[in-house]
Amino acid sequence: MEKPEIKIGDTYFMFDTNRRVYERDENGRAKGGPTFRGHFYEVKVNDETARSWLVGPYNVKVPKKDPWLVLYTPEMIDEKEWVQVHRYSIARAVDTVRDPVVLRKIAELVGYSPSAE
Repeated sequence: MEKPEIKIGDTYFMFDTNRRVYERDENGRAKGGPTFRGHFYEVKVNDETARSWLVGPYNVKVPKKDPWLVLYTPEMIDEKEWVQVHRYSIARAVDTVRDPVVLRKIAELVGYSPSAE
């Protein structure tokens, strides 16, 4: 996925583990745990220094060297959410594989190599 060039005025998202947004039922009551997507909040690039972008309402410094450690585009959030939602189920499905040919293919895909065969 190609990451855009950052400019002042652009809008991105940041992740905050303490920010919790819950799915609601028809009566407005929270149900289940917090949604993964709800941990993200919108920030705007306000200004820049020689080394940082200043984002959000409090001008948080985001390093220009690698801003994508903390800034996310909607597409990046979609990708992270897919991994978050499906990783556990995929791991459980792999745990049930008994066919050595299939398991060797999975091992190759994930870069696993047994230390001794």
